Amino acid sequence: MAEFYGQLKGTKRTSNDIREVAPAAYSGRAYKLLVDLSKRQWGMFNPEMMHVDLHHHEESKPGEDDLVDFAAVHTLMNDGGVFAVEGDAVPGGGSVAAVFRY
Repeated sequence: MAEFYGQLKGTKRTSNDIREVAPAAYSGRAYKLLVDLSKRQWGMFNPEMMHVDLHHHEESKPGEDDLVDFAAVHTLMNDGGVFAVEGDAVPGGGSVAAVFRY
């Protein structure tokens, strides 16, 4: 999967920014997703505005979700594939990397 991501890197078909990945997963645009299960990205997703509000702290606060888990669940719900990896296996070194359908 990381090789596939690498082939498409630099195009509009990939992202490792949760602010782009979460809405894409929600809308069914995420085709494949690499996630580092040891990392959390707390925040809120507004489906009406397709907007992500990230919060940078160690633990969740009321009303927040782990947006990595959110993206993984919605990718699976929309017939995409999710691959759990550790640390440096996520391209870009973040918590998530996605290949989009379009």
